[in-house]
Amino acid sequence: DIFELLRIQDECVVLFQLALPYMEKAHAQDPERVETLKGMMAIHRALSNRAISDQFRTQLRDILGEE
Repeated sequence: DIFELLRIQDECVVLFQLALPYMEKAHAQDPERVETLKGMMAIHRALSNRAISDQFRTQLRDILGEE
């Protein structure tokens, strides 16, 4: 039901918030690593930080040579 979905969504937000500092450290160590950029993009999107997610998407496209 809808309440179960909301509960799961809230749990996911907490997990993404817990993962973010570790992903930020990984990104600081290697700012061009594709897997880390994908992770940062996904986490920020999940946390409704669309502008930040889009910045990581742009950076990823630049590294991969995509338009």
